[in-house]
Amino acid sequence: MDIENSQAKSVSLGLNYYLDKNLKLMAIYIKGEYVDEGVNLGSGNAFSLRVQYRF
Repeated sequence: MDIENSQAKSVSLGLNYYLDKNLKLMAIYIKGEYVDEGVNLGSGNAFSLRVQYRF
């Protein structure tokens, strides 16, 4: 595998929602792929949810 001809690409989209001044919900979607010399070696999707509480 030649590293010079390899590419990794990712796109992400995030959303923050404030329920009140102390509680925040966060969501993110990530789509990625790895290409070597024009051949797709792998791709994937991820979705993450988080909650943050400030006290």
